[in-house]
This record gives sequence, C-alpha cells and structure tokens, in this order.
Amino acid sequence: MLKSIVITSLDVFPVRGSGRTLWTFFRLKTNDRFEGVGECSIGKGITPKKIEPLYGLINRSEPNVELFIKNGRPLVKDIVDATIFSAIEMALWDLRGKLNDAPVVELIGKIQNPIIPVYANINRRTTPRNPDGFTKSAEEAISAGFNAVKAAPFDGLSKIENPNKWRQAFENGLDCMRAIRKAIGPNVKVKVDCHENFDIETAMDVSTQLETVDLDWYEEPVLIDDIEAMLHLKENTTQKLAGGELGFGVDGFSSLLESRCVDVIMPDVMHCGGIREFVSIAREASLAGISVSAHNACGPVSTAATIQAAAAASGCESVELQWGEVDWREKLIVPEEAFHNGFVHVPRSPGLGIELNDFEISTRLDG
Repeated sequence: MLKSIVITSLDVFPVRGSGRTLWTFFRLKTNDRFEGVGECSIGKGITPKKIEPLYGLINRSEPNVELFIKNGRPLVKDIVDATIFSAIEMALWDLRGKLNDAPVVELIGKIQNPIIPVYANINRRTTPRNPDGFTKSAEEAISAGFNAVKAAPFDGLSKIENPNKWRQAFENGLDCMRAIRKAIGPNVKVKVDCHENFDIETAMDVSTQLETVDLDWYEEPVLIDDIEAMLHLKENTTQKLAGGELGFGVDGFSSLLESRCVDVIMPDVMHCGGIREFVSIAREASLAGISVSAHNACGPVSTAATIQAAAAASGCESVELQWGEVDWREKLIVPEEAFHNGFVHVPRSPGLGIELNDFEISTRLDG
C-alpha cells in the first residue's frame, strides 16, 4: 500500500434514471490518482447533513475499512444511514483494492463463484403496466440473453381504497404474470415481487392463483417483518418464499434466519452494511439452510459491488439487475456494464473493477 495516500474529499453524483429512479454515486478522492466509488441510491436523494457524520469517521491517511465499520455501525439509525454507511464501505473497499492492485473479492476472502447468474428485474422499465407491457419487457429481456425475469405488477395495490378499482388492479396483476409465462415459455424462471402489498388472505389467494405460472419465487407478499404471517404462508402454500431486502447487518436478518420463514433471503449490498456484511449474512444463511440471492434494484456501481460480494459469498445463487430502464445505464461506468447469456464473469481488475464515466455522468446530473 502507498503510505502517502490521503483521502481529500467525498464527491456525490445524483443521476436521474427516470421518474422513479435516482442513482446517487459516491467517489472518495485522494491526493493521488486513486479513487474509490460507491452507490447510495435511495428515495429522492440524500443531504450533506446526513452524509457528514459517517464521512467524518474515515481515517483519511489510509482506507481502513475495518475501523470505519467498527466506528460507523453505532451511527446507523435508519435506512438512509444504512445506505450511506454501505456506500462508503463500498468506496473504501474499492480504494483499498486499487491501492493493492487486487479485486475486492480477494481482499475479503476467495472467489467462491467466478461466474454468477443474473436475472432481469423488468419492473421499472415496463409501460404500460398491463399484460401487453409486461409481456413485451419479458420477451425483450429474454432476447437480451437473460434466463430469468422478475416483475412487480401489484405495485400500488395496497393504496387503492375503491373496491372496484382494487379488484381491477388485482386481476390485472394476475393477468400480467400469466401473460409473462405464456409469452416466454416453460424454461425461463419467472419471479414475482409483491412489495408487501397483501394481507394474509390475499397472499394466500394470489399464491394459489399463480400456481399455474410456476413461479421461481414469491417475494414479500406480506410485511416481511410479520414472521407469523410469513410462516403461515410457508406452511400452507406451495410457493418458494423470498424476502429481506432492507435488513442491516447480520442482526437485521436474524428473525428470518431463526424462523426459517423464507426459502431465499435477499440482502442488498447497498443497504445491508456493504460488501463484507453481505458475505457474513450469506454465511449465516448457509448455516441455516437458506438460499441467498442478492437484491440489487439500483445502479451500475452497486451492481459492481454486488458482484464482488456474491463472488465471495458461499451459496449466492443469483444477482438481480434493474434492467432496461434507460438505454444509457451501462455507459455510466468504465468499462461499460455487460452481461452475457444471463451470467457475469467476476472481473479480476483492481477494486470493484470500474471507474465512473465523468463525461456521461456530467451530462445527466440531476438538478
């Protein structure tokens, strides 16, 4: 490691992907050519006031990730803090990897999964949100080489108060999932994300009605923290249950792991505490006999970090990709984001294996 390196600043780049998506990238700059990048994409963005307490903990003369984790965890009080913490952790690992000329996966362990399956989340790119719209998105994802897709056609259902409109939206969601399966055939995995929109009775009904779709998994049909309801679903339906995208740290997944109310847990590198914590969560899940799939409904920097974490994590079966929302997403980083036949080869270049594309980002800064 180069002892003269000093971290001089943290730059923040908010990039508007769409009306639903704001990608926020972090970059730790140093007094030399080395930089570390992370991603902090949540809601409508973050404020400097929220960032400063955690950024202020960084040892500027050395990217000491372990010290930052130790001192920073007590400051995490909510999901925004968790996301800022995770983004800085990513950036510190990236910087350390570049200083040591090694990919992050080699700094935190060894490569368990050199080639990782990636599935396409088609939700945010789909318009209109009806069977035709979701079918078109699914078909295009398969044409792009993906072997699995995920949709969330029940979004907003819990906010509809008019019974007739609720029933129409409910039936539309079911029809969307049936249309996806019919269009892409039996050999592609189809997942549904329900975003906690149902009560237990509705969740049971949807589970039964979607049996003909042959779902790969049924994600968060009810509140994921309602362990009793999740256990009821697990014991009384045939669906494979998935969830847990907003947990922070191993402790944040303890109720899911101890109760075994899900078949697949879904830690998100951008919310769970970062790369090292993802690996720790995956290890605990393996001990509990529960599969792991990386939640990753965000931008290309978080995806790069997720790939490093998934490569080091035993039993990580797949990585999510927020796919097709804009046609310039892959250009935000160098080298450009690329997936082949539904898989990604873990890069062996230093750090996360990427840099921000300053020119592309500068043309798309939000505000």
